[in-house]
Amino acid sequence: MLIYSTEGQKTIVTASSKDRSLIGEYFASVYKATKNNDPSVLAKFKDIQIVDAEGKVHHFETDLDKLYEILEAQEEPEFLEIYQH
Repeated sequence: MLIYSTEGQKTIVTASSKDRSLIGEYFASVYKATKNNDPSVLAKFKDIQIVDAEGKVHHFETDLDKLYEILEAQEEPEFLEIYQH
């Protein structure tokens, strides 16, 4: 699954459906945060970590400026629209 970690955009293999749901919730929050320029919706992800299937720990990117940089670097940021609520 694609995530935006503190190390940048990454694709990881998740070990649990709980983590996949959390990543989906994170992307919905990223969409809201970037659309409304409101970093507060990302606050709950600040200290959460995802452990991938290989045991590597990943931390969600919650800095709005860094998220804008990641999104601008993507060729097709429209995929985030699937996470709208």
